[in-house]
Amino acid sequence: MSSATELVSTESLEEILQEVWSAYLAALEPGAPRPDERVHELTVTVAVRGAWNGYVELTFPQPAARLAAAAMLLFGADELSERDVQDAIGELVNIVGGNVKSLLPSPTKLSLPAVTTRLEHDGDEGLRLLAEVAYGPSDTPVVARVWRATAVDGQEGQEGQQAQ
Repeated sequence: MSSATELVSTESLEEILQEVWSAYLAALEPGAPRPDERVHELTVTVAVRGAWNGYVELTFPQPAARLAAAAMLLFGADELSERDVQDAIGELVNIVGGNVKSLLPSPTKLSLPAVTTRLEHDGDEGLRLLAEVAYGPSDTPVVARVWRATAVDGQEGQEGQQAQ
């Protein structure tokens, strides 16, 4: 069996984003990514727990979050409340997280999404970045990241570890 590191790669994450983008956000044209730019305002995360432990995270500049929500909900961007935007990007991370989960060993479960205004996992020594992809309009790309927990409750996060 391949290791989980090989199962979740930049390439597999990019394929997932392409599928999600074409299914839910087709009205928004993908463009050249700017992965070095860190002007993101909203980060939405789901935890993955079980045989594999980590996080799936989408980070949006505020304009991209609003445009994504408008495309998903079929409303004008100016018609949406902040709650609408948070709900829509929460659903997007659930969709991406579910696709990532399908690549991982079983059993695993996803948490409910959490929306914040900062990058939750920057500098966390208990996590290792496995994949990072910038996708979407070139002026407002969405950045997707998959983080692997290197320790869970004092133990290494390994395949085959059973959920408590």
